[in-house]
Amino acid sequence: MNTVRYQYDLDDPLVYKNEMGRYKTERQLSFIRRFLSRESMALLDIGGGGGRLAIPLADLGHRITVIDISYEALALLKTRTGDRVEAIQSDVLTFEYPRRFDIAIAIDSLKYISSVPMTDLFAKVNSLLVMGGIFLIAEINKSSWRNHLSQLLGRRRLRYNITSPEGYGAALRTAGFQVDSMAGFLWMPLAFNSNSPLVRGFGAIEKMFQLGRWVGQSPWLLIAARKVGMPPSN
Repeated sequence: MNTVRYQYDLDDPLVYKNEMGRYKTERQLSFIRRFLSRESMALLDIGGGGGRLAIPLADLGHRITVIDISYEALALLKTRTGDRVEAIQSDVLTFEYPRRFDIAIAIDSLKYISSVPMTDLFAKVNSLLVMGGIFLIAEINKSSWRNHLSQLLGRRRLRYNITSPEGYGAALRTAGFQVDSMAGFLWMPLAFNSNSPLVRGFGAIEKMFQLGRWVGQSPWLLIAARKVGMPPSN
């Protein structure tokens, strides 16, 4: 039996092993797959934990490197993938690698990196990508109705490093990226770990009414940015 404990694991019913977790994973993977333009791409998963996204992406034949500050998460990843996925314990701000990546993904991980301005964080990711490389983000929208409601009710006490669609776009452009795509998701008024059958129904409604186009009020954002240059030197 695997005795390693990791708070955000894909097999934890209080986090991802539930209807909401499956919805988020499917939605995020669908977005990522749109940018996998050829076989065996080199992909960096920032804060990839136990492999919720890395494993299905590796199954598609891509070369995945996961970095995470959690030893427990990476230990779980290794038990699931062996040497098929490269696992490195590191903070992205100090991470160095001998080669550049075609794609970097940061899925629900940027909010926890608050020690530097977002432009500096994005500039670091820029340095890890080939020219024309793609940076894919899934993160909270600070200007959404849900975030404002959570603050009003006093539910969001963590000092997340998040911003608005305009804020993400401006930081990405300053860091040498061109924003190619931005969409919203997770409009449903249910708990983050809900196992309600209503999740599927709300997901269908979200798709039917194309709520993802309303990025200004969307609770979560999916952003694709392309490296077009280098950030200005300090």
